[in-house]
Amino acid sequence: MFFQANQTDSLQKENLNLDIYSETKNIPLGILLQKAGLISAGEIEVALEDQKHHSDLKFGQILATRGWVKQETADFFADEWDSMILKVKRGEAKYRLGESLEKAGLLNALQIQEILELQKTNNKCFGQIAVEQGYIKENTLNLFMKNLCSYNHKYLNETVDSILNSAKKFVKIQNYSLAILELRKALKYNPHHAGVHGLLSIIYIKQQQLTMANIHIKKAERTNPNEPLLFEAKSLLTIKQRFDLKQNRQNQNQETNNNTNQKSGFFGLFNKKLAVA
Repeated sequence: MFFQANQTDSLQKENLNLDIYSETKNIPLGILLQKAGLISAGEIEVALEDQKHHSDLKFGQILATRGWVKQETADFFADEWDSMILKVKRGEAKYRLGESLEKAGLLNALQIQEILELQKTNNKCFGQIAVEQGYIKENTLNLFMKNLCSYNHKYLNETVDSILNSAKKFVKIQNYSLAILELRKALKYNPHHAGVHGLLSIIYIKQQQLTMANIHIKKAERTNPNEPLLFEAKSLLTIKQRFDLKQNRQNQNQETNNNTNQKSGFFGLFNKKLAVA
C-alpha cells in the first residue's frame, strides 16, 4: 500500500484526480487518501520527496508527521481498508458508516452522538449530517458509502430520498441552481434514481433547457416509467410544447398580417397616385 521513492516520476504522469467510484483495491495509499478528499496531489508529491530522504519512514508516517492526516487514519487505509472491502464483498461483514469513520479516526464518539441527536429532529441521513456539520468531506462520505456501506441499500435509498426532498424545497422557492447541486449529489449515490432524473427534468423545463430535460426524462423512463415526478415532467413538457406551438403560430400570423398591411399600404398609395394622375 505504500509509495516507494522511485515511483515519483510515474506518479507525476498519472492523473491524480481519479473517479471517486473506481476500484480502490490495491491502489497506492496516497491516491486512496486523495480519493477520500483527505490530502491533495501537491501534498502527495511533497511526501514523496520527503520519503527520498527518509526511506525508513512509511508514506503514512510522513503524512502524519506533517500533520496532513492522523496516524490512525493512515494506518486504517493502509492496513485495514482492503480487507474490510473484501469481507463486505464476500458477505462476511457489514459495517455501519459511523463506526467505520470512527475506526478511521475521521469521527469521534462525541461527534457521532451529536449527529445521532440531530437525526432525531431533521430526519436526514447520518452521512449527510456529518458533511453538513463539516466533520467529513463529501468525497470521504462517497468513498465509504461506495466501498464499505453499499450493501445497505435501505441506507442508500434513505440518503437519496433525503437529498431529493432537500432539492424539492429549493425548487419551491425557485432556487434551481441549488436544487441542481443537490440532485447531482444524489446521483453520486444512485445514478439511476428515477425520481432524481424526474425532478431534474422539471427544473430544466422551467429553465427552458428542453434538450437537457428530455435527456433526464429518458433516463427516468429506463429506470421506472411509473415514477410520479416523471409523469409531472412529461405533463409539464407537453404544456410547454403546446404553449410554444401556439406562440409560434401567433407570431407567424402577426408577421403575415404585418406583411399584408405593408403591401396594402404600398398598393393603396400607388392606386391613389394613379387616380390623381
